[in-house]
Amino acid sequence: LTGKDVSLVSAIPGTTRDVIEGFFAFKGRSFRILDTAGIRRKNRVNQDVEYYSVHRAFKAVEEADVVYLLVDASEEVSDQDKKIAEQVVKRGKGIIIVLNKWDVRLASNDAMEKPFSKEDVFKAVRDRVRFVFPVLKFAPIVPISALEQTGLDKLINITLTVYGQLNRSLDTSKLNSMMGKWLMDYTPPRDRAAQFKPRYITQTGTNPVKFLLFVNRVKGFPEGWVQYLKNKLRKDAGLDSIPFSIDLKQS
Repeated sequence: LTGKDVSLVSAIPGTTRDVIEGFFAFKGRSFRILDTAGIRRKNRVNQDVEYYSVHRAFKAVEEADVVYLLVDASEEVSDQDKKIAEQVVKRGKGIIIVLNKWDVRLASNDAMEKPFSKEDVFKAVRDRVRFVFPVLKFAPIVPISALEQTGLDKLINITLTVYGQLNRSLDTSKLNSMMGKWLMDYTPPRDRAAQFKPRYITQTGTNPVKFLLFVNRVKGFPEGWVQYLKNKLRKDAGLDSIPFSIDLKQS
C-alpha cells in the first residue's frame, strides 16, 4: 500500500515481529497504516517475544479506525484468527477480512484438471470464511495479492466506506420512525409478567457506533429482538459493514 518494502517477511507466519508504520495517499485522502506482528499459535512461539508482539498488535488495534484481518487464502483459518476477530469487534472497530495470497489460491485452482471459475472460487472461500467467522457476518471480504499488487484499490475504496459508516450520525427522530415500522413487523414476545415494549432509541456514539434503547423492562428483554433491531439497522440505516452495540435502559 505504501509502495515500499518495510518489513522482513517470509513464508513463516509471524515473521513481522514489530509494528511498522507507513503513510500513503488515495483519492486525495491521507492514510496511516500500522503493520502489526503476526500472532502465532502457542506451539510456535517464543513466549517473551510473542507477548511483546501481541501487546503491540492490540495497542495498534486501539489506535486504528479500520482493521485489516489478513487471512492466507491458501491455508485454513486458525483459532487465533477467530480470537483476534472477536477482540476487534468487542472494541467496535471497523474490520475487513483480507484474503491475501489470492494469486496462490487461483494458481492452485488453475492447476486442477477441471478448474472452477474465479467467481466460484471466491464464493467458496467467502462462504467458508463466513462459516468460521460467525462474529464477522457483516465484515466485507476482499481478495488481494500483495505480490502482484491486485485488489488494493478495491480494498481502499471499501475502507473508505467502512470509515464513513463508523462516523455516521443518525437523526433520532428518523431512528424512532424506523423503529416504529419495525415494531409493526415484529413485536417483542411477552413473558408471564407482561409485554416487553421498546419505547425509544437514540445514537450515543460514533467510531465506535453505539445506541441506547429505552425499554419498559430490561431484565429478561428478548435478545432475539435486539438482534432483529441490529439487522434492521444494518439493512435500513446504512450500517451493513461495521460492528455496533445496543445498550438497554429501563424507562
